[in-house]
Amino acid sequence: MQPQALTLKLFACKAVQALFGGKGRPLQWTMGAPQFFPPIPLPKPCITFQFPETLCLNPKIQVRMMHMKATGIVRRIDDLGRVVIPKEIRRTMRIREGDPLEIFTDADGEVIFKKYSPVGELTSATRPYAEVLFRGTNLPVVIADRDRVIACAGLSKKEAIDRRITSALETLIENRTSFIAAPNGEHLRPVEGLDHEAAVACPIIGAGDVSGCVVLLMNESGAMPTQTEVKLIQVAASFLGRQMEE
Repeated sequence: MQPQALTLKLFACKAVQALFGGKGRPLQWTMGAPQFFPPIPLPKPCITFQFPETLCLNPKIQVRMMHMKATGIVRRIDDLGRVVIPKEIRRTMRIREGDPLEIFTDADGEVIFKKYSPVGELTSATRPYAEVLFRGTNLPVVIADRDRVIACAGLSKKEAIDRRITSALETLIENRTSFIAAPNGEHLRPVEGLDHEAAVACPIIGAGDVSGCVVLLMNESGAMPTQTEVKLIQVAASFLGRQMEE
């Protein structure tokens, strides 16, 4: 499948197709940051389809879109209920072929797609686990999904949480390979906007799918990781992978 022909297989559901009104329905692409009332965790950015009609599958959830940015791009739904996300938007928002997306609707006629993060659903486990790893190694720890940091310890959460991971770490995750720093070896800076380099990085794999990474960062002295530290990060990645299978 060519990148520019990437389509989403989310519209096979008849209930969702009913929302769109059938084949050939024009959709306008907008990008923004949704806010839920009551609050519901929703990472940024997201993709929104706008419709003139009022649609709402769950009246208990109220959605208000903030800082919407119209792209001027219009797409039509085909006879199978599919719509193509423009290549430029996929690249900007790091949407890859096969990525899972969640669907939300609101009473103002908007259908919202957000990237689904299996690791992001485990915040009750990732946050305390990051704290335990930090206390055990005395080194900063970052846990990320395939796009952004979702938990950290030993770092300012305000500065680290929700930051994008670098393309280098993204490639490591996609290739399902681990990284261990070594003298005169390659360097890995895992998070955009942070100067810390990685000491150890292990992908999180659950049910055959890779969904994130556990990263142990170097301290200011740049000391190489010990075998114990490497093993701790490997066990952490394995544990989180098993949690997603349950």
